[in-house]
This record gives sequence, C-alpha cells and structure tokens, in this order.
Amino acid sequence: DPGLIGIAGGAAAAAAVSMAIVPPLVPALASVWVALWAFGGALLSVWTVLRFANSAQGVSVATLILAGVAINAFTGTIIGAISYVASPNHLLDYGQFSRR
Repeated sequence: DPGLIGIAGGAAAAAAVSMAIVPPLVPALASVWVALWAFGGALLSVWTVLRFANSAQGVSVATLILAGVAINAFTGTIIGAISYVASPNHLLDYGQFSRR
C-alpha cells in the first residue's frame, strides 16, 4: 500500500510544496508542474524509506513499514505547515474550481 510505506505522503508533500512555494515555469502547464513534483516526491520518499530499511542482512519488511509510517508522518507535518502558511487564494488557483 503506497500510503503505508510513505509514497503517497511524499507525493502529496511535494505537490503541496510546488503549489505553495515554487511557481510553475509555464502557468498554462500548472497541473503538469504539480504532477512532476508529486512524482519526484514519491521517488524521494521511496529512496528514503529504502535507505532506512536496508541493512547488511537485506531489507526487513518490519523496518520498511516502520520507516514508511515515519516518512508518512513527517510528510503530513510538511503538508500541515504549508497549508497553515500558504494563502488560501493561491492554493485554490490549482483546484478544479479555478477561475482561469
């Protein structure tokens, strides 16, 4: 499950960062910009979880799940901080009810 091992959290945190902090290079492709950041965040969280779970004996499933839960909690904190700091109007520009 991607939510259990932190992949979904990493993707969501990177998407939140891209919407709140990093403006798209081409405003017409804002949804593609967010998707690219989400993919990069998912890759980064997979790499981080595998680095934590890897040992000399190999990858432990229990450590993999625990690392994923920790990454998921950390990315949830990032999303909460971004949604607290970012202006609501800026975040709504990326929603489906955008006024573009």
